[in-house]
Amino acid sequence: MRISGFLFIICVFQVLAGRSYSQSTKLSLNLNQAKISQVLNEIENQSEFYFLYNHKLIDVDRKVDIDVKNKRIKDILTNLFAGEDVNCLVMDRQIVLSPKDVTKTVSIAKDRQPQEIVVTGKVTDENGNTLPGVNIVIKGTITGTISDVNGSYSILVDDPDATLVFSFIGFRTQEAEIAGRAAIDITLALDVIGLEEVVAIGYGTQKKINVIGSVTSVHSEELTSAPVSRVSNALAGRLPGGIFMQGSGEPGNDVPVIRIRGSSTLGEN
Repeated sequence: MRISGFLFIICVFQVLAGRSYSQSTKLSLNLNQAKISQVLNEIENQSEFYFLYNHKLIDVDRKVDIDVKNKRIKDILTNLFAGEDVNCLVMDRQIVLSPKDVTKTVSIAKDRQPQEIVVTGKVTDENGNTLPGVNIVIKGTITGTISDVNGSYSILVDDPDATLVFSFIGFRTQEAEIAGRAAIDITLALDVIGLEEVVAIGYGTQKKINVIGSVTSVHSEELTSAPVSRVSNALAGRLPGGIFMQGSGEPGNDVPVIRIRGSSTLGEN
């Protein structure tokens, strides 16, 4: 008990000493067209006060004229920051400078903090079949999940106005705005782009969807760049599966034997 009482008395004396210093210490300043930062440095040089502030929030480059004699620190600061939105908090020998609206700004920031919500739903195809393994990602982020074996998903979203992106192999990618909703069901459409295109084959034309063999092509730029007299010579080495055999080096006898995918029957047909 004696020790506790002794410590309490020390704390009281420290508080009284701090108040006494800020109230009893008087300063004199006479500066013309000086930056506020220079005025603060002069106060620190003449006393035991020291300032804490953020130069991005407090304009310490503003120039002022100050002429005071035997004034307390609070009176000097009131004069120095007259008309400015600056709050001066004197704690013992420490003086904290901050914008007056900093508390309001923090309060607004807290009110605007995003609220996390859990969005759930089910992904199906156009026939109503569930789709497992669908990628669901929050647009613009790497946060995502995948649908389970039943096509169901669940994802934690920290912005109720975010957008979900659904993607799956063989289906068109689809986006859905959350708009505050907690449940979003999605139906993905098949991606059949390109299957209806027509390609030329050796004996006519066919749709890509109906071609079961390999289809290769050579652009005209490749053919014209080769210094040969026949197109068949220019194709040599440019068509996978095509075999071009030049049987003779006789001038003018440059017609090659062309085999597509080699010999497939007896008798080398």
